[in-house]
Amino acid sequence: LVANPIVANVTFDESPLDKVLLRVFRYKVQKEVSYKSDMDGILGLLDEGRTYMLSPEGTPAAQQQMVVNTLSWLMTPVLPPFYRIFMSGIVPCRENGDPDWLV
Repeated sequence: LVANPIVANVTFDESPLDKVLLRVFRYKVQKEVSYKSDMDGILGLLDEGRTYMLSPEGTPAAQQQMVVNTLSWLMTPVLPPFYRIFMSGIVPCRENGDPDWLV
C-alpha cells in the first residue's frame, strides 16, 4: 500500500455528443426500469441503476434481462451483426424479425 498516493483530481465533463448519447441510453433504461431520476446526466443514470438494483423488481435475473433488452434495442440491425452477438448475445434470426440479408 502507498501511504499518501498522489492522484490528480479529475472532473468529468460531458461533451455535447456525450450528452446526446447518454440521453438516448437513459431513455431506454428508464423505460426498462420504470423509474426516472430527477438528476441530470451520468449521475441520473447512476441513480436510476442503483434504485432499480435495490428495488424488489431488480432481481439478478431481471437486471440481466434489462441489460439484454437495452443493448438489443441499441444494437439495431443497421449495425454489423457481430455487435449484436457480442454485446447482447442475440444471434440474428427470422424469429427476431431480422431482415433476410442479416440471417
